[in-house]
Amino acid sequence: MIEPIKIEEINTIVNMHYDAFKGLLTSDLGKDYITYLFTNIINSEYGICYGYKIDSKIVGFVCGTSDFKKIWDIKFKVKLAKFAITAVINNPSIIHKIVKYLWVHYQVGKIGINAHILSIVVLNNYRKKGIGLELVKNFSTFIRNKNLKSYLVNTDANTQASKFYFKTGFKLVKTIKFFNKKDNWFRYDL
Repeated sequence: MIEPIKIEEINTIVNMHYDAFKGLLTSDLGKDYITYLFTNIINSEYGICYGYKIDSKIVGFVCGTSDFKKIWDIKFKVKLAKFAITAVINNPSIIHKIVKYLWVHYQVGKIGINAHILSIVVLNNYRKKGIGLELVKNFSTFIRNKNLKSYLVNTDANTQASKFYFKTGFKLVKTIKFFNKKDNWFRYDL
């Protein structure tokens, strides 16, 4: 069953995201940052997090926004900077990830679509059962109800996630290379 994530379920999806995206900037910034991000999304009229539950256990979720720029207001940017500074002090090697993040999002801004899936995770034991597709469908309904025609999602190139997005009907709109790593940006048209 799919239903909106409640604030009291935040820790569950934070842990799922953290475990699924180890080595990526959001996880490097820490669980407090991810909690702050998801809380902002849930509390915003521009954001949504849906969870897929089996026997009351969240086995997958999607979080995103109908307007990325509205979620990332100045208050959020200041808080992000504080998380980034703390993370760099603890692990200076992530500076390149922060630079990449800023550069990639500058490039994506040129696409002109603000709606965006920020995180989608399905636990390993529940993959290839149609859960990811159902989460995408629910997110699509949220976007459609905001009278928007398309949204974006990104992932590392050459991953299972890229194959999932192609299979689900997303169109590759941009591959951004930064040093030796590539990110695929996909658009889904409603």
